[in-house]
Amino acid sequence: MFERNTKQVNRIIARMFAVCTVIILAMATLSYLGVFEFGEQYTLIVLIAGLFITISPSILIRFVSDNFIKHYMLVMLSVFIGILGTNNHIGIYITYALVPVFSCLYFEPALVIRTSIISYIVMGLSLYVNTASKYEVAAMGRPHLTIYIAYLLGFTIEYVIVTTILYFLVKRAKLMMEERYSAQAENRMKSEFLSSMSHEIRTPMNAIIGMTDVALRKDMSDDLRKCITVIRSSSTGLLEIINDILDLSKIEAGKMSIIIDTYTTQSLVEDMKLIVDARNIDKKVPIYYHIQENMPEALEGDAVRIKQVILNYASNAIKYTKEGRIDITVSCEDTKDGYARLTCTVEDTGQGIREEDKDKLFTMYTQLNEEENHSKEGTGIGLAISKYFIDRMGGTVRVESEFGKGSLFSFTVVQKVADTQSQKTQVEKHHNETDSEYWFTTKGARVLLVDDNEINREVVKAIVEPLELVIEEAGDGQEAVNMAGKKSYDLIFMDSHMPIMNGEEATREIRQMEEGANKTTPIIALTADAISGVKERLISGGMNDYIEKPIDVEKICHIIEKYLPQEKIVEK
Repeated sequence: MFERNTKQVNRIIARMFAVCTVIILAMATLSYLGVFEFGEQYTLIVLIAGLFITISPSILIRFVSDNFIKHYMLVMLSVFIGILGTNNHIGIYITYALVPVFSCLYFEPALVIRTSIISYIVMGLSLYVNTASKYEVAAMGRPHLTIYIAYLLGFTIEYVIVTTILYFLVKRAKLMMEERYSAQAENRMKSEFLSSMSHEIRTPMNAIIGMTDVALRKDMSDDLRKCITVIRSSSTGLLEIINDILDLSKIEAGKMSIIIDTYTTQSLVEDMKLIVDARNIDKKVPIYYHIQENMPEALEGDAVRIKQVILNYASNAIKYTKEGRIDITVSCEDTKDGYARLTCTVEDTGQGIREEDKDKLFTMYTQLNEEENHSKEGTGIGLAISKYFIDRMGGTVRVESEFGKGSLFSFTVVQKVADTQSQKTQVEKHHNETDSEYWFTTKGARVLLVDDNEINREVVKAIVEPLELVIEEAGDGQEAVNMAGKKSYDLIFMDSHMPIMNGEEATREIRQMEEGANKTTPIIALTADAISGVKERLISGGMNDYIEKPIDVEKICHIIEKYLPQEKIVEK
C-alpha cells in the first residue's frame, strides 16, 4: 500500500520540479531581456543551481529506487528553497513549512523528522546569510553573530512546534490508512471466503433441490411424497438463509444495488403466490390473498427485491403462526403523475412482538424471544435486509404488533407506471408460460453439458429431461474444448469452477478456435458462486448468460428457449 503511495507522490513532486524548471528558464530569460532585473550574479546562481536541482529528479526517477528519489527530491527541495531564502527572509519561513509538509504526503512519521532536520540545517545557513546582509543594519550595528543567534532561537522554537504537529498528524494518518487497508484486506478475504463457501454449499444444494423436484414429478405413495416434500421445503429454507448471508455480505461491501426493470403486476402477484405457497408447503396455517383489481398492468422497479421482501415477511408469519390465518394484501394506488404507490401487507395471528422488542426488529443478527424461538430456523437478518431494500427504493416500512395476538408488516414503494401497450404481449406470454413448468419441447437440439461433478450433470439432465434435448457431457474444461473442436452444438452449459481448465478459460479457448464451429454458440454459465460481480465477469469473458445453482426449473427453461434456434423449439 505505502510503496504504491511513494511511487505516486514521487511522480507528483518530480512534475512539480519540472514546472519549476520552466518557470526558472522563463524568469532568467525575462531578466536577460531586461523586462526586470534580478542582478547578474544572483541570476546566474539561480540559473545554474536551480536548473540542476529541478531537472535532475525527472532524469533520476527513471533509474534509481523510489526510496532514493524520495529522499533526494526532499533534500533538493530544501536546498532550492534555501537559495531563495538567502535573498528574501520570507523564504526562510517557506523552508521550514513547505518541505516538511511535502514529506507528509509519504505518510512516514520518521521521514517528517529527517526532512525537518535537513531543512532546519538549510534554514540555518540561509538565515546566516540573510542576517549578514539585512538584519545587522536594522539592529543598529549590533554584532552579526548576536543577531543570528537571536533569530535562530526564535525559528528553532517555531520549527520544533511545526515539526511536532506534523509528526503526530502523519502518525495518526498512517495509522488510519493501515486500519483502512486492513479492513479492505479483511473484506477481500471475507468475499473470497463467501465465494468459496457459496460454491461449496450451493453445489450439494443443487443436487438436493433439483433431484427432489424431479422426484416429485414421479408417481409415488402419499407418505413418500410427504417425506420428499419436507426435504424440498427444508432445502428451500436453508437456501433462503444462504441467500440472506450473501445479500448481507454485498450490503456490507457496498455492492448491493437496486436494478430497475419493467415487470407486470400479474407476474409479480403470481410469482409471489408461488414462492409463498412453496414456503407453506405443509399448509399448517391457511394463507388468504387479497389482490386489488385493476392495478396498472406494468411497473418499473426491482421486482426481484420486492418479491424477496414479501417472502421474508410471509416466511416470518408462517414460522411464528401456530393457528389462525395469514392475510397477504397487494394494492396499487395510481398517483396520476405517471407513478403508482405499491403497498404489500402481511398480517398474521401469530405470537406477536413484545413492546420492548420492537426497536430490535430491524437490527442485524437479532432474533426476538430467543428462549421461545430457539427451535425456529433463521439468521435474524431477514427483516434488516428487507428494510434496507425498501429504504434503497425510497419506500417506507410499517409494523404493528400486539404480543400474543399477531403482527402486521407492510411496505410501500413508489413505482413508475410502464407503457401498458408495450407490455401486453409480455403479460400474455407470462400467463401461457406459467400454465406449465415445461411449455415447449425441442427438436433435435444438441447441448454440451460441462461440469466436473457427475451428480450436478445428472441433476441438470433430470431437470431438462421433459424438453427432449440431446445432451453430451464433458467432465472438465479441456475435455469441453476438445469436444467443441470436433462438432457443433446448439447450446453449451459451462460450469465455472473446474479442475484442469475452468469454465472461463474453456470459453476463451472455444471462442478463439480457428475452425470454430462453436465460436458463436451460446455458452451459459452454471455456477454456485453467487457473489456480486461474478455474473458480469463471466459474461465479459465470452459467456452469454448465467444460471445460479441450485438451478430453477423455470429459469433454465427460459434460457433454453431464449438461446436455442427458433426452428428447434416446439410449442406444446
